Formats: sequence, structure tokens, C-alpha cells
Amino acid sequence: MLMKTKLFIITLFTFLYFNQLSFGQINQATKTIGSGTNQIDLSVVVNSQTGVIHFTMTGPATKWFGVGFAATSMSSGAYGILANVGAGNPQEYMIQGQTTPSLQSNQNLTNSSNSTSGGRKTYVFSRALTTGDANDYSFPVNPTSINIIWAYGNSTSLAYHSSRGVTSLVFTNPCNLPVTNLGPINICTGDSALIFGVYQHQSGNYTDTLLSQLGCDSIITQQLVVSQDISFSLPDVSVCYGDSALIFGAYQTASGTFYDTIPGSGSTCDSILSVNFTVQPPIDTTVSVNGSTLFCNHFADSYQWYDCATNMPISGANQASFTPSQSGSYMAMITLGNCSASTACQAVVINSINIVQVNSVKVWPNPVKDIINISIDQNSQIRRFEVVDLSGKTMLKSEILGAINAIDISELAAGLYILNLEDELQNRYFIKFIKQ
Repeated sequence: MLMKTKLFIITLFTFLYFNQLSFGQINQATKTIGSGTNQIDLSVVVNSQTGVIHFTMTGPATKWFGVGFAATSMSSGAYGILANVGAGNPQEYMIQGQTTPSLQSNQNLTNSSNSTSGGRKTYVFSRALTTGDANDYSFPVNPTSINIIWAYGNSTSLAYHSSRGVTSLVFTNPCNLPVTNLGPINICTGDSALIFGVYQHQSGNYTDTLLSQLGCDSIITQQLVVSQDISFSLPDVSVCYGDSALIFGAYQTASGTFYDTIPGSGSTCDSILSVNFTVQPPIDTTVSVNGSTLFCNHFADSYQWYDCATNMPISGANQASFTPSQSGSYMAMITLGNCSASTACQAVVINSINIVQVNSVKVWPNPVKDIINISIDQNSQIRRFEVVDLSGKTMLKSEILGAINAIDISELAAGLYILNLEDELQNRYFIKFIKQ
């Protein structure tokens, strides 16, 4: 069976900000403090799913700058992160009033990069939401607002601040977006579609999850619809043994179920055609002989016996067996269903009539080599004769011309023959003779 094949490939690598489903795992806050060359820009992204908080901090390239978390004044002993101290990467400090912040002995920041541009320096770094260090601030899993203090110095040397202040970070959830539903894909039974990197062949809704640069989940769904092929069963075809049938463009001679496909177009699936083809078994045409009775060996629906001498059907001779009333050669037409087959001609010799005595006919010699003689008296009504072989084939025939008729049979092959005599009333009489 032929099938049309369609492969649908969904490429998703460019989808970073499709409509998404939020699981509440990302919270983001940005803050701009001050202005001009002393401006501090702070971005904080809390990922509760990974347990990591990401920082981006930008400030003056020639000064130290930093923030303290969950504090409203410098004297609160806040957890602080100071950057560009000695032109170095951000580090964790304890802020304690009017004294210089103290560097923590355990550092839990992971610095990713730093860059300088236009007199400003940018640091990218991260930290676990909870470090297990008592001196560290533990960030909430789902923060909404955090108070912060800020300051920057006169140089990169850590000393008394040049300016300071208090503000807050307000967090939003950038991932609160709905699911993206892609258009449905339609295929036919036996086909498949490549969806999100996997070949699928069953109807259903399939999903994939991507992460944006912030770490938001992007949930995309793809519906697959598998339609059934259209099947048509054509009428059964049956032929007799030895015949063939043209099925779907090819001649078939053996029984079986055959298929053909009409390809569909567009969204229409293939049409599958099927036909059951049967070759009837052969009819046994052998004939058995018991005495003067002929028997067909095949059990069939009907029979008709024929006289091979005339090729005419014999009235009433329509059984599996047939007993002729006179010698001759006979065959049967055997019918089974829509199939018929004929047997070979079978000779039957009936010896119940003494031709010589009944008709005053004498035939000699018997066996005979070259010439056989037929002698009849003057009152006989026999007028014609013919010589036939055992298959019913006429070998010689002629009129009876006188009281004694000499028949030359020297050209006949040796074997058993039947002399068929016919009178004026078309009565027929038979006698066997042997040709040497």
C-alpha cells in the first residue's frame, strides 16, 4: 500500500519571548540613583526556581560605589556590596554607622564580568539567595519591595563617602504571560511530524519549554491531528482456474487481496482501494468406466453428457454417471459455480446385440491385417458404415455398395476399432474388430 509522506518540522530556536506561562520564579527590580557621572544603576533579578540572584551594578569608574540591603540608615549594620574598591570586583561588607565598612571574611559573590565605557564601570555578578552565612542578607523567594541604602566615595580608595541616601527596590514579575498555541498540524495515518525535536504520529497536544535571557519559562503548545485514510472495498472478483483478471493495472493469476492508492491533495488523505481476488480450484475432468457406465470423478453443481460423434448434448443425461444405450464415444461438461470444464471423449462398446444374427451381417476376418469384409443378405436394410477409433474419431466411412464389401484398412494403426453400421431408419449397430 502506497502512502503519501509529509514531515512537518517546527523550528523553535528563534522563540525566546513568545507568549509564556508564568510559574512565579522570576522577580526583577531596577533602580537609577543620582545622575551624571556619579549615577548608580542597579538591576537585581531573583530566580526562586534556581535559588540564584543576579546583579548588574554600574557607577563612576574613578570612585567606589555600593548598596546595602534591608536597611534605612548607615547605622543599622546592614549587609552591603561595594564595587570598584581599589578598582576591584564587588565584595561583601558589613556597614556599621560612621565607621569604615568591614570586609566580610567569607565572600559568596560570583563575579561574571566587568567593563568600562564613557567613564562608567559595569559589574555583573551573582549570589545564592541564601548563603548560610549569618552576616549575609537572605533574599526573599518572591520579593515585592526591599529597602536599600547607597553611597559612593571620592576615589577608588575606601574612605568616607562623598554622597549617600536611602531608597527601595520594587520588584515585578516579567514572566506573567499566557501560553503560546501554535497552529494545528494535520497529517494522515502512517505519516509523522517532527514536533519539538521528536517525530510524533498520534493525535494530541505537545508542549515545549524554553528559557529567556532572564530565565523565564516559554511554554509553547503544538496540536497534531492525525486523520484516517479513506478506505474503499471494491466488489470481489472470481475467475476459473487457468484464467486471470486485470486488477489495478496488472493481470493476476493467484488468489489474494490487492490494494491501490489514490493520493490525496492538500489536507485530504489518501484513498485506499482493496479487492478480494479468488481463483477457483481446478475441476477434475477424469472419467471412470465400470462396464458400460461412465462416472465423473468431480462432485459438481451440474453435468451434461455429449455424443462425441455428433457433438450434440444427450437429452436427460445430466447426472454424474451415464450409461449409454449404444456403443459410441461420449464426454461430459462439468459445471461448478461459474466455471465449466469438459472431459475427454470416452469410448463405450456394448456387446449385448449380436449384429450378425440380427441383421444377417457377417464380418471377417477378425483380427484383420489389411482387408476386412462385410457380407449382407439381399433383405438387409444396412446402407452405410464407418470405422472409428476408441476416442470417437472417424477413420473411414462409406456406403454399402453390394452383398460383399471389401474395406481396405491397411493404413490404420494396429489396435481396437469399432465398425459402426447404420440402416435406412438410422438405427446404429456396432461391432469391434482388431487391426493387426
